[in-house]
Amino acid sequence: MDLGTDKLLFFFNSVFKKSPLDILRIVHVGGTNGKGSVCALISSTFTCSGINNLKISLADHDRIRRLIKDSEIDLNNLLDDYSNSQAESSLNDMINRFKGLKLSNFEVDVVEAILWFLENQVDIAIFEVGVGGEEDGTNIFDRIHPYKHLYYKLRRIPLPIIIESNESSCLSSLVQCICSIDLDHVGLIGNDLKEIAVTKLGIARRKSVLIMGKQNHQQVKDTIMNYIEENKLENVVDSSKNWSVVENLTTENISKNGNFEDLSKLSALKICKQPKYLIKNGERILVETVIEEDSYDFVPIALCGEYQATNAAISYYALQVLATKFNFNKITQESVFSGFLKVFWPGRLSWIKVEAGPAENRLASEFLKMPPKEYCQQNFEKVDQLYTLVDGAHNPAAAIELSKYIKTVKTAFFSKNNRHLDVIYLMGFTKGKKIGEILNILIDKNSNDQLWAISFRQPAEMPWISSVEPSVIIEEFHQSIKTDKPNNGFVAKEMDSLEQVFEQYHQILELYNNNNTSRQGKSDGVDGGCGGCLLVVCGSLYLVSDVLSFLESNPWPDFHPFKPSIS
Repeated sequence: MDLGTDKLLFFFNSVFKKSPLDILRIVHVGGTNGKGSVCALISSTFTCSGINNLKISLADHDRIRRLIKDSEIDLNNLLDDYSNSQAESSLNDMINRFKGLKLSNFEVDVVEAILWFLENQVDIAIFEVGVGGEEDGTNIFDRIHPYKHLYYKLRRIPLPIIIESNESSCLSSLVQCICSIDLDHVGLIGNDLKEIAVTKLGIARRKSVLIMGKQNHQQVKDTIMNYIEENKLENVVDSSKNWSVVENLTTENISKNGNFEDLSKLSALKICKQPKYLIKNGERILVETVIEEDSYDFVPIALCGEYQATNAAISYYALQVLATKFNFNKITQESVFSGFLKVFWPGRLSWIKVEAGPAENRLASEFLKMPPKEYCQQNFEKVDQLYTLVDGAHNPAAAIELSKYIKTVKTAFFSKNNRHLDVIYLMGFTKGKKIGEILNILIDKNSNDQLWAISFRQPAEMPWISSVEPSVIIEEFHQSIKTDKPNNGFVAKEMDSLEQVFEQYHQILELYNNNNTSRQGKSDGVDGGCGGCLLVVCGSLYLVSDVLSFLESNPWPDFHPFKPSIS
């Protein structure tokens, strides 16, 4: 993988008179787990606030990509002409370095997004870090570099008269959010937690505002404090303080946020309206203020998983800072409440109902959107409804959260039905992941759960990504049970295709349905039947993408999934 920002900085400052990086305003979201959820919460609130917040269409996608390709060709022709001239220039080394410049697929995606945002005059854009932070392709805003005025120098045009502005008034990256940091991409972005944390913190900017999420490792907390001091960050908010989870939204809670319907089935984040600054305007805040009861706000937690409270706190304070410090006055209590209520983030603890149609092998699917507590109340034994939980958990920290959630679902099912819920884990992994550790976290070897191992398709133009063979996953499982043998009911096997997966899932549900029907009216035991069955897809977001494409599960009306041929 080719990490680095130089090519993009060179491209933007060579192709454009005024670099788009100096025009666009952004929120930058990094960390290990929770980035996508934070982006979704902020984006949903922007939409509810009336802040211009667009998605790109396929037609514009193709048009802008052609523009980037043409710009790349023109730039290389310009570099060739310049280097062939007789003029002496201190730029020769730089030009020779970038001759034959070709942007990677991810770099093209970044350029495309920036041009699309500017063309449509978005008020503010949200960027999620791809890998790491410091050297990620999105980390190109407000960055010191040697390519200033390169457009003019390459074309031998006199430099314009520049009126210098106050540094803080011309920021592009206004707010940076750092979610939970944990071990991932070890060796690529760092060899231990400290190195990885420093890399993740590389998106922070001295004059803007850094929102720090709750951290689970003391070493990460210490590294963050050292980084803040060494880099003289002037505004840092600790979003891990001054909030709690309220199990049910009450009419009293809701009335503080406007006239909303009864949402008592939702948990809520009770959060202090004022961010807790560790440093504000360069001054360390040492005095703890007393928080009055009327200083709290209540916002719904509509995404599944205990950890979403942490993500909601990060998002809430990012929005508060944008509203108060950067004058995004459209962001109000009501719009935050609505945005958090309406948020939707497919691929992270997302539920899909797959219905078997009348024709053989015909599947129809839809994302379920309901209060998190209601997902546990579904009928997991109906043969015509193949409930599927998809989650991109691909590291141990994410696996722990998924495990907690599955235990919650199992407990709720048993409480309602007096029978056990069995889980089929459909798992695929990218090479280099801690497969054995993740399996040990998720798999209950003393249950009647099953492990189905599968590979995902090769992502386009990403040769550094490759899927682990299913046989390797099964071998990792057997290695993990040498000292902890599973019961006789546990199944671990390889799967060849997604067609096979859903066909066998359907057959298992038929078996459960028949057995439960035959035992109706019997009460000879606590677990009076086979219970239900749930398919859980996890281990890799690439596998989740394959499943969504196979099921043609469109998360949004204008979503256009890639449809691979699956064999």
